[in-house]
Amino acid sequence: LELWKPENDETFINTANQVEVRLRVEPDLQPGHSIWIYLDGKRVDGLPPAGETFTLTEVWRGTHTLNAIVTDRGGQPLIRSQTVTFHVQQNNINSPQRANQAPPPRPTPRPIGGRPGG
Repeated sequence: LELWKPENDETFINTANQVEVRLRVEPDLQPGHSIWIYLDGKRVDGLPPAGETFTLTEVWRGTHTLNAIVTDRGGQPLIRSQTVTFHVQQNNINSPQRANQAPPPRPTPRPIGGRPGG
C-alpha cells in the first residue's frame, strides 16, 4: 500500500479546500477488504471503500498528516501506508501584493501643526 499523492511536505495553494489523494495497492484488494483514509489521525467518512483516487474536501489552511489503511471484512487492519505531511495555503486580503500588480497610491501629506496659512 503506497500513498503517492500528496507527496511528503507538498504544499497546495488555493485549492478550494480540496486535496486529491492517490494510492497504489498491490496486489488488488480482495473481496471484503476496504481502504480507509485518515486525515490528521481521524478517519474520513463518506469515501468509497475501494479505489485508488479520492478527493478530500474541507481540508483547511495549515499543516496536515495523511495515511491509508486496508482492513479485512471484520474491520481489522491488514496494512498501513506511510504517513505523509502536507500543507494547504490560501491567499487572503492580508497576503502581500503580487509582483505584477501596481502598489496602491501613496496618501497626500498634510501640513503639521494646524490650519494652512494660520
